[in-house]
Amino acid sequence: MKTKSIIIIIGILVVIAGFVTFFLFQCKDDWCFVFQWQKIKAADSFERCVLLGFPVMESYPRQCRAGDKSFTEVIHPVENDKIRITLPLPNTLVESPLLVRGEARGNWYFEASFPVRLLDANGRELAVIPAQAQSDWMTTEFVLFEAVLTFNTPTTQTGTLVLEKDNPSGLPEHADSVSIPLRFNITRSETGAAGILQGTMTIGPVCPVQRIDESCDPTPEMFAVRKVFVYLTDRKTLVATLTPDAEGKFGATLPEGDYWIDMAHQGIGGTSDLPLQIHIKAGTPVVLTIDVDTGIR
Repeated sequence: MKTKSIIIIIGILVVIAGFVTFFLFQCKDDWCFVFQWQKIKAADSFERCVLLGFPVMESYPRQCRAGDKSFTEVIHPVENDKIRITLPLPNTLVESPLLVRGEARGNWYFEASFPVRLLDANGRELAVIPAQAQSDWMTTEFVLFEAVLTFNTPTTQTGTLVLEKDNPSGLPEHADSVSIPLRFNITRSETGAAGILQGTMTIGPVCPVQRIDESCDPTPEMFAVRKVFVYLTDRKTLVATLTPDAEGKFGATLPEGDYWIDMAHQGIGGTSDLPLQIHIKAGTPVVLTIDVDTGIR
């Protein structure tokens, strides 16, 4: 009788041990997580970290911390086969004025423009303005565009930027749009004005000798690796990292004040234009040109 009782007790303990082992070490579903260390162990990316309820730091890009692990949000530009947006990136912290830049195929335009709308989290329209083509739009190729939206301080912390295909026919089958989630810098919007930095980078020479059958124009990759850094006046505190687009253009919306501009130096050559101190003032865009001499002769 005692032996039978012992066997039953051992069996129960084995079953309990099995359940405990399963819940603590083998089960990967969120509903299995009872202890904080399980969640920390399961966090392996920014998205997973957020889903598990860990705090998100309001930096840009955003960061999520799980115990001693930190994950940075990977930001991808919004693009498809019809439109590409280089500014602003998704979930950027923005304020007025907001610079919008990218490229769209010619059939997105009508009379060289298409509407850009800014909405708050409740769907209320904060601003609308036509994005203007920067070159001939009568083509099926991609054409650069720019728009600057000014708006009052929003009452919500998040919003949406909507770029719409111009559809003069009004027919739904011809309609198209793309949306970008944004975050509003409400604190700065309430306490101070902001201005715009607009820049263009040139790179050359690219070839020692230009041939008729070969292109010597800078590639998009040449521009992309030469990132532009915006620092506070201490020249240490990084405010923004700007990546030139395929045409060498870059830009940002910054609070009024003084900043230092510098660049990531890649390979041989360099520029005598940087570092440079600038002053941002509302209503007066700062236009910056950076000429990169590759040293190729």
